[in-house]
Amino acid sequence: MARVEQAQSNDDLIEKLVTVNRVAKVVKGGRQFGFTALTVHCGAGVVTRRVSELAEKHGLVFAVDPTSQDASCIGGNIAMNAGGKKAVLWGTTLDNLLSWRMVTPDADWLEVERLDHNLGKIHEQEEVRFRISRYKRDGKTAVAEPRVLTMPGAAFRSAGLGKDVTDKFLSGLPAIQKEGCDGIITSARFVLHRMPAHIRTICMEFFGAELSRAIPAIAEVKVKSVKKKLKDKAFARGVNREDVFGGAEGLGVDLDEHIAFVRDAMATIADQLELPPKDQL
Repeated sequence: MARVEQAQSNDDLIEKLVTVNRVAKVVKGGRQFGFTALTVHCGAGVVTRRVSELAEKHGLVFAVDPTSQDASCIGGNIAMNAGGKKAVLWGTTLDNLLSWRMVTPDADWLEVERLDHNLGKIHEQEEVRFRISRYKRDGKTAVAEPRVLTMPGAAFRSAGLGKDVTDKFLSGLPAIQKEGCDGIITSARFVLHRMPAHIRTICMEFFGAELSRAIPAIAEVKVKSVKKKLKDKAFARGVNREDVFGGAEGLGVDLDEHIAFVRDAMATIADQLELPPKDQL
């Protein structure tokens, strides 16, 4: 794998593509992004789980957590706009990116920076702006003036669908969801989050290898059935049931309402949970 190294040569800062496997420390977001936030900068070859572990050491959360996080890398997450469980709260990879660097097919450098980040889901921001800067092979000499892409935040999501994997153009944004077709991603900086003081947890068990059956199972599940299953020690072996009951109590809601809320929320964001859409059942 490759790593980005910086070396001083003839008074110029040269960024060489050697190996991409470093994870930088968690730092404060810089002025260039127009706000202050806790962020992490890492190489494209870093395994996703390693970034999550680093964030956890600082009491923070890295929102990109696809099912493949023990094998997937940061560069791949960007190229695929990966999601995961935490996409429910903070969106997919795109929503959490502050900036990224890549090498173009012409062997020049390209840097993309999101301006005025809303620290949340991108489609909830009325107008989204990205600054695109191009550099020569030394990684420092600008090829031209940076240009700013401006588009509605809603343009990144399809109504009733969420992430549209068929939209490879994605408003002309480089690298994101392009599956590596427009260059080699070398590094990126992400926003980190803090978990809410209270969370809602529910245990749902599915049997068999056909995951597509999970969608109707979620949509059709009865609150009464969930409460009955929670009393079954074998069913809820992997979950602390007191967390479920205590979560509803801490939120000040009835247990039935709590279960129904989680069920309905899971059904509406099945795509972000990486479940196939209903029309593919």
